[in-house]
Amino acid sequence: MNNKTNTPSPRLPEPGYARLKDVLRVIPISRSSWYAAVQDGRIQQPIKLGKRTAAWSNHYINFLLSELDAGRRVF
Repeated sequence: MNNKTNTPSPRLPEPGYARLKDVLRVIPISRSSWYAAVQDGRIQQPIKLGKRTAAWSNHYINFLLSELDAGRRVF
C-alpha cells in the first residue's frame, strides 16, 4: 500500500505483459534488486517475447502488488 494515503497500489491491465521499466513504475524496488530476486527464484523468470525482449505477465505483477498491499514480503 502507499503509506501516505492507504490506498491500493495501481494495477496493470489484464491480459497483457509488462517490461521491466513498466514493472518498476508500480513496484517500489530498484532494477538490481528486482533482478537479484529473479536470480534467487523469489520472482518468476520473465517470458521471452522476442530475441532481446522479455516481460512479466500483468496478472503476475498484479498478484505481487496484492501481496505487498496485504503487508506480505515478496522480495
